[in-house]
Amino acid sequence: PLFGKLKLAGAQMLAVPRLADGPDLEVLEQLLVAERPRLFFTQSLAHNPTGSDISPAKAFRVLQLAQKHDLLIVENDPLADFKPTALPRLAALDQLERTIYIGSFSKSFSAALRVGFVACGADLASDLADLKALIHVSSSEYAERTVDVILSEGHYQRHLNRLQNRLGEATREALRFFDAVGAEVFARSPQSLYVWAALPGVADSLAFARELLPRRIVMAPGRIFSVDSTQVSRWSRFNVGAMADPRFAKAMRATLKRVGG
Repeated sequence: PLFGKLKLAGAQMLAVPRLADGPDLEVLEQLLVAERPRLFFTQSLAHNPTGSDISPAKAFRVLQLAQKHDLLIVENDPLADFKPTALPRLAALDQLERTIYIGSFSKSFSAALRVGFVACGADLASDLADLKALIHVSSSEYAERTVDVILSEGHYQRHLNRLQNRLGEATREALRFFDAVGAEVFARSPQSLYVWAALPGVADSLAFARELLPRRIVMAPGRIFSVDSTQVSRWSRFNVGAMADPRFAKAMRATLKRVGG
């Protein structure tokens, strides 16, 4: 959806590859020098789709580049509640000087509660509030009050502890599956909703995803996450929660066996 919204706004999109410890800083700096972009959209932790986390050293370097090249960073953190608070976030290190921080309660509470927030400097917050008033009649007061009650009753931290424990176990099970089938895993976070993996013998993950559809397994092939959606990718995003369904392993093994010959 972000790609579509940026195109609708007439923005030129420039791709910065993601590495296991964060964005490719060499490519980012080259683009900053050659193209002088104004905004950098990124997800520091629990990156979608790779599941990777930015390293402290790389987070510090990103902020240095932003300062040097007058760059504004939009840091999306919808899975914040799945991660320890001590992990590095650009907005925390930057104190919102060059960072717009976007958070959400939809992942940790319920997808039916479309409630999120934006944190940024006071002047920019005022401009964004004006923009919101122009493009939205109103937010859902029922959903917002529901979230407010959940937060104020004091059960939230216990819920997060259970959620993180369940996610950690699901991540370990997913990694065991990928190791068993000989897949290449991009990053091995101890707890991540997504795992980015390349399956053995699969050169085009989109074609493989089509093979799984008759078995009622829906995958997210790598090319849909690329600025260039025509680029063939062997990588796929896997949701560790969905992988817990026994049908998943059975369908994957059968399809891998057929594709592999």
